[in-house]
Amino acid sequence: MASRIAAMCRSAEQPVLLSSAFVAAAGPEARAGFVSVGRYALRGVGRAQELFTVDRLR
Repeated sequence: MASRIAAMCRSAEQPVLLSSAFVAAAGPEARAGFVSVGRYALRGVGRAQELFTVDRLR
């Protein structure tokens, strides 16, 4: 799945994308530093996944 997420960076126009599982594992303080960029269908993955990027304003 990491490879699929990395491939989405260009179409989502983001330098870094993270899975919702990564954001959840980061802990409550770190979660404030991420912002959702929406749900994306990843090739080979059954359901659309919510992806996040780093909040540049923090």
